[in-house]
Order: sequence, then structure tokens, then C-alpha cells
Amino acid sequence: MDHAGHGSMDMSMQGAEDTGMGMMMDMDHGGMMMQMYFTFTQKATILFKGWEVDSAGGIIGSMFAVFFMALLFEAFKALRDRMTARMKTQSKKPGKRNEWRDILIQTLLQMLQLTWAYLLMLIFMTYNAWLCIAVILGDGVGYLIFFNSRPLAMSTQEDDCCGS
Repeated sequence: MDHAGHGSMDMSMQGAEDTGMGMMMDMDHGGMMMQMYFTFTQKATILFKGWEVDSAGGIIGSMFAVFFMALLFEAFKALRDRMTARMKTQSKKPGKRNEWRDILIQTLLQMLQLTWAYLLMLIFMTYNAWLCIAVILGDGVGYLIFFNSRPLAMSTQEDDCCGS
């Protein structure tokens, strides 16, 4: 392929504007270059254009919000595990149960959990170290809080076999 007609591309940052979430927009070429390193900055755009912060108070408030988002992610996982364990025990009992309703609820929770995980990933991908710390701490604290309420995490192979 002949690239001679394309001319040289200026890789300098002249004419580039910082969009606030670690992205630099090159105004001359319309391209985008993403910052690929962590920064401890107070300026960030988090998920939506309306969630922009540029002060210490703004980033601290956003850290609390992100912390609780990550904590809720672990709560969703614990809820799904509880429902799965309940479905397992109900399937062993004779009688009528609403299996399709349980499967539908499990499916909706899976979709919610996946969406929540992607939102946390996008927050992490801002490369704002303060927000990344909030994601990690929120998930860790959530795991600590909800671990004991996760019956599947506590089960052993003895529970699944030997027909006791």
C-alpha cells in the first residue's frame, strides 16, 4: 500500500485540548490520543459529561460515590449467590416452584451485575488514580462485608456430593 500521498503526520500536541478524562483531542486532525498512565489529578470526567469534577471536594465526593458503586457490585454478586443456593435447595424439595421466575430474576441480576462491572471498568480506565483506589477499596470492603452471606463461597465438595 502506498502511503506517500498522506504526507507526514504531526504527532505534537499543538492544537490539542485536554478533555478532562485523560484524553487529548487533536483539533487539527480530529483524532484522539488517550493518556495511558495514572495521574493523581482533581480533574476528571466520570462516565457522563455531567459528572465532571475539577476540585478536591469534587474528586473526594466522586471517590465516595465510586467506592459505594464498587461495594454494591459485591452486594449484587452475593445476592445472586444466595438466589442460586436457594434454587438448589428448592430443587431438592418436592412440590411446586416457580423455576422460570427464578431464572428470569437471575438473568436480570446477571445483566445488572455485568453493566455495573463495565461501569466500574470505565471509571478505572479514566486512569485517575484517586478513582482507581476508590474502585479497589470499595470492592475489597464489599467482599469483606458480603463474603459470609455468600453461601456458594462457603460450600465444599462434600455439600455437592455423597447424597447426605
